[in-house]
This record gives sequence, structure tokens and C-alpha cells, in this order.
Amino acid sequence: MVDERTVLVTLGVTLALGVLAIAYLREPLRRVLFDICRKRDHARFWAASADVLLLAVPLAFELLLIDLGSAADSQLMWTLHQLKWALLGLVAAVVVVSVGVLMLGRSATVPVFVAAQDVDALNRLLSKVHEVRSRELVDRLDATRACTRARTLGPTSSFPWRSAGA
Repeated sequence: MVDERTVLVTLGVTLALGVLAIAYLREPLRRVLFDICRKRDHARFWAASADVLLLAVPLAFELLLIDLGSAADSQLMWTLHQLKWALLGLVAAVVVVSVGVLMLGRSATVPVFVAAQDVDALNRLLSKVHEVRSRELVDRLDATRACTRARTLGPTSSFPWRSAGA
């Protein structure tokens, strides 16, 4: 069995290294995640998940691999045995939630790779599509204005051949 102080010092050093890694990676990771996610809240979620994993995974592995002896030997060893399983549960929960967010939060768009010689043709096609959509939008707007004008003028004014009494 390992001395309790040695176990605590080892866990403390592992925790300190995890905190240092988080502090060192925080800003670059947030910038990269913001570039990927395009939304600040999404980037914050992934950065927080990475922070939890950077702390919990090394501690959980250390607790799994270190010889803690029997949990009945001391209260500290019993607590460390429980902490080991709690950390493993935390890692599993963060991974499950992250996978769920990844699956549910997927974008509806998928990147499409195009050969260089086809880019001009696709840009011309896209320009035509925008032109057709713009025309349709203007036509709908004109039709809406005509209906609004007809309602504003009333039934007799919109049909000049009708008399006011009809």
C-alpha cells in the first residue's frame, strides 16, 4: 500500500498540471472553437467540456492505476475509491452530453467540395438563381401592394363600371 501523503501529493500535482493545461489552452482553444462553431455560446460549451475532461480524465486514470490498497484501510482510501468512480462517471456524462449536443446541434448544411474548373459555372448558376428569386419576390410584393390598394379604395372604386348602389 502507498502512503496516504504520497497519494495526495500525486493527485495534487496531477490536478495542478490539469489547471495549468487549461489556463494555457483556454484562449487558443476558445478562438479555434469559435472559428469552427461560429457561435459564442457553442464555443463556450465545447471549451467548458474540454476543461472538465482535461481535469477529470487524468485524475480518473491516476486513481485507476495507483495502488490505493483496501478501501477499509482508512477513510482517505475509501474516499479516493469513491472519487475514482465519481470521476469516471463525470467523464462518461460529459462525453454522452457532448455526443448528444453534437448529434442534435448539427448544421443543416454540409460542405461540398468542387473542382476548380467548375467554380465559375456554379457561381453563374447561383447568380441566376438569385436573380430568379429576386424577380419572384418583387412580383409577390407587387401583387401584395395591388391587393392592399384594392382594399383601401373599396369595392366601388376598384370597379368603375359598378354603380354605388349595386
